[in-house]
Amino acid sequence: MHHKSSIEKILSVVLIGYGTGGSIFHAPFINACQGMKLAAVVTSNPERQKSIKQSYPHTRIYDSMEAMLKDKDQFHLAVITTPNRLHHDQAKTCLEAGLHVVVDKPFCLTAAQAEELITLAEARGKIVAPYHNRRFDSDFLTLKTVLDENLVGKPFRLESRIERYRSKPKPGGWRETTCAEEGGGVLYDLGSHLIDQALALFGVPDDIYGKLQERRGLGVEDDLFLAFNYKASNLQVHLYASMVCLGAGPRFNLSGSRGAFIKEKGCPQEDMLRAGISPADSQFGLEPASDWGSLLVDGLERAKVETAAGNWLAYYQGMRLAILDGAPPPVSPMDAWQGLKIMEKLRETC
Repeated sequence: MHHKSSIEKILSVVLIGYGTGGSIFHAPFINACQGMKLAAVVTSNPERQKSIKQSYPHTRIYDSMEAMLKDKDQFHLAVITTPNRLHHDQAKTCLEAGLHVVVDKPFCLTAAQAEELITLAEARGKIVAPYHNRRFDSDFLTLKTVLDENLVGKPFRLESRIERYRSKPKPGGWRETTCAEEGGGVLYDLGSHLIDQALALFGVPDDIYGKLQERRGLGVEDDLFLAFNYKASNLQVHLYASMVCLGAGPRFNLSGSRGAFIKEKGCPQEDMLRAGISPADSQFGLEPASDWGSLLVDGLERAKVETAAGNWLAYYQGMRLAILDGAPPPVSPMDAWQGLKIMEKLRETC
């Protein structure tokens, strides 16, 4: 029997859920990833089924997980992008069915649930990985370069913000109206990204403090401040996530012993996807020079720092290498576990 090399092998992916997450943040990248194919999507929504047929005519559609699992041997990887409260149970079901699994953020609702999935994946010899695609944001990759090249000297404070303003939740915006126990709220949503990026840069903090606040009377927090303290390096990381901020600050503001780096705008990938630009486009993820961040010395702008290309596609390329060649997954599930422990600690103190 002829075995294809890992270079040639095509991984069949089933996408579970086709809301905003599935249609914008996952399907285009699975479809664009060389050596992967979007083999199937699970959704019972007729409008979404129609959209899939138009965008991905060769992709099979299942009405339910149960129907898909009857054909489980046809798939290598399941990607879960359903409401947050379903993540743990659906990931567990897919791992037990013998599939590798990617879980959109938040990975689970509790650290204990995350630990259970990690243990199960190890026992089954499968990979379970959180989809923290914002490690591949243009602004974050640029910030990493600034730190790696020591452009501001020894860093002592990083401010990281994702701040939006909506007087009322958007139609169908369940994350803004669902209680935290069911996976709603800004901590699980935008906070997941900010916490993960800080962990990726600096590791687990020595201590944290912060505040979760509900400002619109929707029954769940919509405004977050969280501070990480790193004693050995005397570094503070301040995270801000909000749905009620009329005057949003810069995406990143890094202060160091010899200067500062300020990046006003966030990554362009989401806007490009919503505009119908494919991840395979040569200009995808690139930012105009007018949006590049500033390097400041003595309070004066000394240089613009060219923004790296945003590259969420790299996440799926990394997953393919992890499944076929035994490389580490693009984001470790232990990082998601650490992030959930921090979220739980914050909730205990608020």
